[in-house]
Order: sequence, then structure tokens, then C-alpha cells
Amino acid sequence: MVPARELARRLLADSRVRNLSFALFFALIAYANVAGYRASYPTVAGRIEFARAFGSNASVRLFYGRPYDLLSIGGYTAWRVGGTIAIVAGMWGILAAVRALRRRRTQAGRRS
Repeated sequence: MVPARELARRLLADSRVRNLSFALFFALIAYANVAGYRASYPTVAGRIEFARAFGSNASVRLFYGRPYDLLSIGGYTAWRVGGTIAIVAGMWGILAAVRALRRRRTQAGRRS
């Protein structure tokens, strides 16, 4: 268990700023989508028109997936942000794992 604890400690110490930056980035994307949806479609009638126009559009489904609840702010945000953030978070996780687990060369470890 000690090696796992040391790896986690090193990973968190090395990537503190990066982790906070990505968390802030994800939060800002979600907030921007909520604010934009609320400002663009303040009435139920406007949201119904939006749901009709975008909910059945095949090209929009290709990029964002199948929408489930475009009449609510939460449903819209989950539809637009969920898939995008999942892909970015997955790529970030892979890069973070490679960075944490790659072999580091030291002066004593180098061969001539």
C-alpha cells in the first residue's frame, strides 16, 4: 500500500495547478451553457421551439448525442456539456497517468 500512497502523493504534488485549472475550465463551460440557455430561452414557449428544432436534427445528434430533456436547464446542460467534458476529461486522465507513471531519469540512473 505504501507505493500506491507515494505515487498518489507525487501525482497530486506534481499536478496541483493542472488539476485546479481543469476543474475551473469544466466549471466555466458548464456555467456558460447554463447562463446562455437561460438567457436565450427564458420562456417555456421558446424552450419548446428550441427542443423541436434541435431535438430532431440528425446533424446535432451526431455531435452531441441524443437529447433527453431540452425543456429544462439541467437536461440541456447535461446534453451539451456531458459528452464534451467526458471526452476532454478522458484525454486529460490519460495524459496525467502517463505523466505520473513515466520513468524519470536521474543522474545516478543514466548509463554512459
